[in-house]
Order: sequence, then C-alpha cells, then structure tokens
Amino acid sequence: METKLNHTSRMLIYALEQPIVTLTITCQMLLGAGLAVTLVLKMYMIVFTDQVCVANGATLGNMIRCTPTLILMSQFLITLAGFRLAALMFTERPHLLLEPLLLALTGILLQQLTGMNVAGATWYFSLTVLVLFGAMSGIFAALRYWPECGPTIEQSSLQKRDD
Repeated sequence: METKLNHTSRMLIYALEQPIVTLTITCQMLLGAGLAVTLVLKMYMIVFTDQVCVANGATLGNMIRCTPTLILMSQFLITLAGFRLAALMFTERPHLLLEPLLLALTGILLQQLTGMNVAGATWYFSLTVLVLFGAMSGIFAALRYWPECGPTIEQSSLQKRDD
C-alpha cells in the first residue's frame, strides 16, 4: 500500500527537506546549549550560593534553582521530540515517527519518576511506569527489527542525494 506522489508535490518535498533538516539540527543544538548553560548555572547556584527557593519568585535564577534536574531533562527531551516530529512533516517517510515518539516517552517517564515519592507510591503509578516501559520497549523493538525504521532523517536525506 504505497502512495505515489505527483511530480509537483515530490519536488516540493525535496526542496523543503534539506532546509528543514538544517533548521531542526540548529534548533537541537541551541536547545542543547541552553540546557548545558542551565545545568552549569544550577551547579554554580548549588555550590556557591546559599539562597533558597522563593515560593512566588518569578526570576530566572529562582526558576533554575527550584526546578528539579530531572524535570529540566524531561522537558528537554519532550521539546527535542517536538522538533524532530515537526521536521518529519516535511518528509515522505512517516514511518520514522517512532524515533521522536521514543524520545517523548522517555521525557514523560522522567517526569513521572520526578513526581514519585516513596511514601506515596501507589498501584496506578506503578501501572503508569509499567505501561511507559512497555511502550518504550515496543518502540525500541520496532526500531531495531523493522527495516524501514532504521535510518534517521539526516542519514536518509544524505542517501537520497547520493542516488
């Protein structure tokens, strides 16, 4: 069940694919640099300052100091998955959707683990974590054993240029 694109839409996809991949990589690099700066500032504030979190403080320093590190990492992974998913809208390979979905599920799992406390662990929290692990395992198995899901966006666009 393969759909054939007409000549005009195929040219549009090929014309937009490389700039979108470049824009996605640039956004990922900027997001990663922002996360690195945030983590360095967080460590600086923990080690060298003795200030505590202010309940209603709306400053950037207070936000960095008060936000748990796993929440920062999970938000990074979910935003990264959003960038990759947006880049997939300009390709003709929708089966590559599994890779950003795996990143997003990892971010959601980190958010769930951050919200956990030992005293309040309940059966539905355990069920949520089990479902997330099951979904992540299924997606990983599909990426590993489904031959169409192998190459990423960057690899497949480079391979098309060689053809």
